[in-house]
Amino acid sequence: MTLRHTANGEIWLTRPNAEVENELDAKYNRAPTHPNRWVPRFRYTNFRMLTPYFNGYAYIVGKGASIDALTPNHFKQSAPIICINEAVRTIESLGVSNTIIGVRQDGMSLDMKPKEAFALVPLGICGLYEDYPNTITCNLKRDLGMPRPAPTICMALALAKKMDVTNIIAYGFDALTDGSLRYCNNQNIRNVESDGRQLLRQPAFIKPYAKGLNIQWIKSDFDGYLTEIW
Repeated sequence: MTLRHTANGEIWLTRPNAEVENELDAKYNRAPTHPNRWVPRFRYTNFRMLTPYFNGYAYIVGKGASIDALTPNHFKQSAPIICINEAVRTIESLGVSNTIIGVRQDGMSLDMKPKEAFALVPLGICGLYEDYPNTITCNLKRDLGMPRPAPTICMALALAKKMDVTNIIAYGFDALTDGSLRYCNNQNIRNVESDGRQLLRQPAFIKPYAKGLNIQWIKSDFDGYLTEIW
C-alpha cells in the first residue's frame, strides 16, 4: 500500500501514484512543507476570524486542579475564554455564554477536542481534528509570532496579543501561582503529577509573551492574584 497516516493525522503517499494523488487532491490539501503529504480541509483557515469576539479583554484558563472549583460567576465579563488543552472541556461544562477557544500545540494522545467551542491548532496537528467542524488552523511562527517551541500558555498569550487584548484574567495556573503540581482535572486521562522541571522553566518562556499585558494570575484559592510569576 502506498498510503500511510502519520501520528498527527496527515496522509502520506510513500510512492508516486497519479491516480491516488488525484483522489487525495479532490478531498484534501497538500501539506505546505511536504508535497507528498495531505492534510484535511477546514471551514476556518484564518485565525483572524476570531477578531470580532475580542474587545481588549480575555480570560485564559490553565489545567491546574483549581479549575474544578470554577463557576460561571468567575466569568462575569463577556470576554472570550482561551483554554489550554483539555481545560476546554471543563469550561464548556459550565454553560457560560462567553466565546470559548481551545488552543493546542502538539499531538499527544489526550482527548482535547471541545464539544462545540472553537479549536485553534497549528497545521502540524490539524489532521487530528479532521472530524471537528469548529477547527481553526494557524501557523505558529507566521500567524502568532512564535519562532520556537514554547509552553501552550505562550500560544494563548500570543493569540491574545494578536487580538489586541491588554487585560487578562488567568485561572488554573496553580503551579505558577502556588507551586502546586497536582494535576487532578477530570478531563486529563493521565491524571499524574506534572513534570516539575518543565514547570520551573515555564516563567522564562512566558515572560516575553506576557510583556505589555496586564495579567491577573489568580491564586488557586481565588483569594488574590499575582501580577508577575517570575
